[in-house]
Amino acid sequence: MNDIEALLRGVLPEKKKKPGVSKKREIHDLIDGKYVAENVFLIENKFKINYEHNGNKLIKYQVHPLILKYSGLDKANIENLLFIDTETTGLAGGTGTYVFQIGIGFFKEDEFVLKQFFLTDIASEKCLIDELLKEVDRQSVYVSYNGKSYDIPLINARSIFNKCIGKLNKFNNIDLLHISRRFWRDMLENYSLQNIERNILKSNRE
Repeated sequence: MNDIEALLRGVLPEKKKKPGVSKKREIHDLIDGKYVAENVFLIENKFKINYEHNGNKLIKYQVHPLILKYSGLDKANIENLLFIDTETTGLAGGTGTYVFQIGIGFFKEDEFVLKQFFLTDIASEKCLIDELLKEVDRQSVYVSYNGKSYDIPLINARSIFNKCIGKLNKFNNIDLLHISRRFWRDMLENYSLQNIERNILKSNRE
């Protein structure tokens, strides 16, 4: 029978293969990390001081007095800075806007720690915000780009909606968008983060 099958395969036209059903790939299949709560996947990286990216070195400076002045802060210890950014389902910021990714960064001893929290199911948004609130304390000063007007209020709104315990203090915020507008007033066509990176930092995204 095997000989006949082999002979027929050589004579008859091949059957077209049916397109296979692609298997759903989860985030843990694509990148290293771990689940820290229900449907909350954490990717964590640590960078040593003097780590270089696109020609820019990671240096542990104290906060410049002008930045403190423009932010309305008397002081801010570098160890208390919490860099924060979010990805959301929209830009309106209303009740239908969900947070599905939160990135934070902070200095710890001789390293900069970067944590990215990904939500794999929107129904678990409360778990995502709870994980963020664990990283925050009363001394935290948030560093963001348009976070004072968007990210922080949105996180607080979602925190209330999900009945989370705690919220972010919107006054402890170094918003680099507002500072950029003051520093480089009338010098740039727009003040998007990408434009600041390209024209001020001379760094292009990969």
